[in-house]
Amino acid sequence: MNNVVSDNGFMFGAGGLQGFIESCWPDKNYHVLHAELDDVLSFLSLPGSFSVDTVLQDYKSPVMCYGKKLLESTEGLSDRLMVNANKAAKLYAEGAALEFDFADLAYEKLYKIGKKLKKNLLLPENVFHKAIIYAAHKQGGLVPHFDSYVNFVFQIQGEKKWYFMPNENALRPLEHLDLKDYPHLSAEMQQYWQGEPPANFFEQATEVVLKPGSVLFVPRGWWHATRSDVETLAVNLTYSVPTKVEVILDALKKEMVKDPALREYITSEDVYHPEKINESVILATKNLTADSYQSSYADVFDNYQALNYAIRKYMSYLS
Repeated sequence: MNNVVSDNGFMFGAGGLQGFIESCWPDKNYHVLHAELDDVLSFLSLPGSFSVDTVLQDYKSPVMCYGKKLLESTEGLSDRLMVNANKAAKLYAEGAALEFDFADLAYEKLYKIGKKLKKNLLLPENVFHKAIIYAAHKQGGLVPHFDSYVNFVFQIQGEKKWYFMPNENALRPLEHLDLKDYPHLSAEMQQYWQGEPPANFFEQATEVVLKPGSVLFVPRGWWHATRSDVETLAVNLTYSVPTKVEVILDALKKEMVKDPALREYITSEDVYHPEKINESVILATKNLTADSYQSSYADVFDNYQALNYAIRKYMSYLS
């Protein structure tokens, strides 16, 4: 049985973990290796009978369905729909792709494997990690997009084509964006967005073909998309790592809330004459110490994902 500790080649190639970190992590480049499917299933502690049918039986939370079929079901309102497992099975048979988010709720060993990998990558304990299982039908796939997190993909069934392009528009993004949603950017992303996005993504992107047993690292922020001509099944391990700006803002807020003047309601005078506020911010910044940042480094957490996890876990109890 392969594992991350004793056989770095299984995950990271001949260069091992250090070589992987230097050449790929976290947003330098994608990385793909092709292993034996039995070794991948063993590593993930999944049975040889693992399939979309067994996942639909084991997974008790709502399933996200997406694809062109959903546009028909929702009369053009959305290409995504969250449904129960029975409805998901019907939509899958009709051509929809399925996303089983927080799959470690159904397969607890996936959580332990993700935690072990997190430790090997020297990530802080508070880094949120989870497993996601993707099942795509014929002609299924994900539209071009980028994410703010890193992702390890373990291909279980079928061949899937991945397409990659470096992101020259939003270096080290703090959120997800589908290419089709451009130019509708969040106010925050507008602050660091540059230029125009890829005009002909699939013609410009590099194609990578995964087969059963392939292991792929998807770097943070890279444009990517997927396509498949056959039924495919994959297990993903994702990691939401705190950024410097999140740690700094958390530490700064903890310092600033000590000042009663900054806990007052803000007024229009404050907005148009911010000198006093700026003075308070500068003072709070000067009071920050290594302990301040270390505390926030340990505390910053992906609250959105944590809330989703709690909701799905509660709903699984109701199934």
